[in-house]
Amino acid sequence: MIEASEVKAAVERARGFFSGNLPSLCHDDYKTLASAYLSSHHADSETPIDEEWLRSVGFTGDDYDMPMPSHAGYPGDLSMMTSGWAFITQYEKFDGEDDDSCVQVRCKTRGDVRRLCAALGIELKEKASA
Repeated sequence: MIEASEVKAAVERARGFFSGNLPSLCHDDYKTLASAYLSSHHADSETPIDEEWLRSVGFTGDDYDMPMPSHAGYPGDLSMMTSGWAFITQYEKFDGEDDDSCVQVRCKTRGDVRRLCAALGIELKEKASA
């Protein structure tokens, strides 16, 4: 269970980051915010994730990738695994060098994937009731 004080601190750092006042967020902040969102928004489906469904909603490639909308100039991808692990990758430049960071989030069902995509601002190709 995530402590409310941890979520509040992560939210404050995220506000600073997205307003341009902080250079980056740490992995723990991403994981805290994602976990808090997923625990407060109930899944709409308990159907397991499978390859056919991931492709039908827009995930492509061998890693089932989906580009994330660019936030504060930092593009990234969401990669889903049929085992239920999601990998949120953010690409950044530090001192002129490309760098990336990755956070893992567990998504067991289609409903979990829908909630995660909603939190990241990713629009899936299917209707929410599918």
